[in-house]
Amino acid sequence: FTSLRNDSDFYKMREIVDRRKNPCKYSTKAHEFDFWLGDWEVFVNGRKVGENLIERGVNDCTLIENWKNNSGGTGKSLNVFDASVGKWKQFYVGSQGGVFLFEVGIVGNQMKFTAETVDQNGSKTLHKFEFTDLADKTVRQKWDTSTDGGKTYTTIWDSIYKKKGQGPGDKGREVSFDSADGVKLFGDVYESPKGKEAPLV
Repeated sequence: FTSLRNDSDFYKMREIVDRRKNPCKYSTKAHEFDFWLGDWEVFVNGRKVGENLIERGVNDCTLIENWKNNSGGTGKSLNVFDASVGKWKQFYVGSQGGVFLFEVGIVGNQMKFTAETVDQNGSKTLHKFEFTDLADKTVRQKWDTSTDGGKTYTTIWDSIYKKKGQGPGDKGREVSFDSADGVKLFGDVYESPKGKEAPLV
């Protein structure tokens, strides 16, 4: 067996078997979202609002999101490149029962998610959810919504992800969601002192 292990054809055959067993490990498409991997602190307007651990799963075929906000609310998502349609997809579930199914397109250094939701009254909301890989190794996450069929959009979430221990720079002041001077939690929605509302992803 020693001579076999030293044979180049043996290693080629082993790689062929591994590629068939773990196709996502070798797929460039399945690694397009790797810039989101890591253990992150998340900031809105310089204030820490939560933490998010993004890790690989299912033989490198998925990115698994583990979100936790400052009040203890949580959320999870599965992110996968669907080779059958040539698109990334995200399925997100929040601890308040919110559910989103996003489809994703890629433009440069951005992952552009889109989704449509319908409320109990039948009103539709369009969602644009963008992740941008920034030059300083941070990630910007921006969420816009439209209730007029896409004619106009309103930004409801704009955050910066910083890796834990990324550096001594100003990370802002951590805010409790029930603090009087910070952000108040209402289910899956937060309200700033200026009255702006946004989903608490």
